[in-house]
This record gives sequence, C-alpha cells and structure tokens, in this order.
Amino acid sequence: MLSCAGPEEEEEAKRLWRISAAYNLSATDLFFFGESEREVALRRRAISAGGEYQVAEQWTLSLSGGASIGGDLTVDGTRHDLKPGPVGSFAASYRILDGRDEYLPFLLFGMALSASSVMTESATASARFTTVDFRASLTVGKLFFDALAPYATLRGFGGPIFWELDGETVSGTDKYHFQLGAGVLVSAGIIDAFFEIVPLGERAATVGAAVAF
Repeated sequence: MLSCAGPEEEEEAKRLWRISAAYNLSATDLFFFGESEREVALRRRAISAGGEYQVAEQWTLSLSGGASIGGDLTVDGTRHDLKPGPVGSFAASYRILDGRDEYLPFLLFGMALSASSVMTESATASARFTTVDFRASLTVGKLFFDALAPYATLRGFGGPIFWELDGETVSGTDKYHFQLGAGVLVSAGIIDAFFEIVPLGERAATVGAAVAF
C-alpha cells in the first residue's frame, strides 16, 4: 500500500507500522482446459484487513487476510454462485524513487503472492474453486502538499486456477494477465484513505483506509 508520509515524517519514522482495511470488486474472464476449452466470466466481491511494516528505508512487507463475500462464475449461460471463503496474501514493495525532488515522481516496485478457496453452487452442482496468484507491479505517482497522492499502476500476474466443471476437475488461468489503472491516496495525519479503479485487463475497484503508528 502507498504511504502519504512526507519527507520530514519519514525522517522521524524510519520503520513504520500500518494497519489497513479494504473492499474490492473485480471482474475478469478465465480459460479452463480439459476435454474442451471453456471460457468463464468471473465477478467477485471481497473484504480484507492487513498489516504492513517498513523493514528498511526502501523495503516494506505486508500480510493480509480476509474473505470472498460473493460473486459468480458464468459458463455457457449457467451461473455458479461464489460462496463466502478465505483469501490471503503476502507482499513486498521496493521504493525505487521517493519523489522528494519536486521534478521527480515516486516509483514503487511490488510483488505479491495470494490465494483463495471458496465453494461454488449452481442449480445442479457444487464444487470448490481455488486460485493461486503471483503479481508484480510498478506504481508511479506524485505527492502533493504532503497529503494527496494520485498514481497510476501496471500489474502483471499469473497462477493456476482449479475447479470442477461438469464432473471434471479442470485447471485454468486468467485471460488477460495484466491490470492497468489509477488511484488516489489522501492522508489526514496518521489516517489514510485510498481509492483505485482498474478499467483495463482484470477490471477492479478498491476502496479502503489505513492507520499508521
């Protein structure tokens, strides 16, 4: 997660704890491979909470957990509802540029490993739907007035997806393998609020807040 700490604040707090909570909507298309190739539309809602620790001036580690709280998979006109289930992730970020120079932006490189496992249910069948996902990202933006940080982000990702379809255990992957979006982070003292929208690739919208101590 981004931080809106200004240069003076960062000098005073080299190591920073941050607790955050977020709500996420996502939508994408999946390919599954079995006896025949199938395309599946996925929509999902999720909530999460996590902790972040700045282990060094440029490195940050974070761990989060939460729940998928609804959504659906649609294949060949049949809808399979997503039941609630756990999600979790571990992430690391490296600050390439800090943006302190008035002419330069901040630039972050990130990596994240996440997983989720939920049940799906249709009129005729239920099955487990499991995803494992590795993401790498670049985020560029600029901090204004030590309080407002608009940014753009590009993420690439991949990982296996496992499901049971028509009685057959199938594996698949995302159709796009990227996200391109933008967001803004607003800081009020130790409290941050953020909003991000991703219209290209795996579509998503995320809103959340964090507190630093």
